[in-house]
Amino acid sequence: TDIDNYNSQADAAVMMTLHSAKGLEFPVVFIPGMEEGVFPVDAARYDPVQIEEERRLAYVGITRAKEKLYLLHTSTRTLYGAQMHNQPSRFLSEVPEECLQRAKSQKLSGSRHEYTYFNSPASGGFSTRRTPPFIPSPRTEEEPAELIFSIGERVRSGKFGDGTVIGFRPLGKADALVEIAFDTQGTKKLMAKTARLKKI
Repeated sequence: TDIDNYNSQADAAVMMTLHSAKGLEFPVVFIPGMEEGVFPVDAARYDPVQIEEERRLAYVGITRAKEKLYLLHTSTRTLYGAQMHNQPSRFLSEVPEECLQRAKSQKLSGSRHEYTYFNSPASGGFSTRRTPPFIPSPRTEEEPAELIFSIGERVRSGKFGDGTVIGFRPLGKADALVEIAFDTQGTKKLMAKTARLKKI
C-alpha cells in the first residue's frame, strides 16, 4: 500500500491517497485537484450519499495537517485528451474564510493557472460549515447540440463505422467523452468533437 514503506523520520515528501492518510499527521499537507469533477469525483456530484462520503474524505485530508495546509485547484486541466475548465470544489467554500489565506494565481504553462489556499495556524484549524447544495449550470448555447449523445443512440464514425452509445460524459463546454460499442470494431472511447461522430 501507499504507507508500507512510510518512514516518519525520513526527510522526504510522501505521496499517498486520502484513504491511506487516515490516522497520520504531517507538518505540511498538499491536496491538489480541488475541483468539481475531480474532488468530488464526477460520479458523486449528483448523489447526496456519495457527496457526503467525499466530504468526509476531504475532512480526513484537511485534518492531517499540523501546521500548514495547501488546497490547490487549477483553472485549466487536460483530462481524457480534452481541456477542462472545472469550477473550484464545493469543499473549498465550506472552509470558513477566517481560516483561509488566498495566494495570487501563478502561471504554470500556457494558459494554465493554479490557485493555492491554506489555513492560518492561528485560526485554530478547520471547522465544517454547510453550504447550499451545488447546482450544476444549465447547458448553454456554447455546448453544441451535436456533441450531446444519449445511451442507446446509434452513431456513425468515419473510422470505426456504426455503433451504439453505451456511455457519455460531457467534458467542459465544447466536447464529450463517448463510449461506443461498434458493430464490427468492438468498444471504443472517443472524444466526440475529434471523432466527428454523427447521429444516425
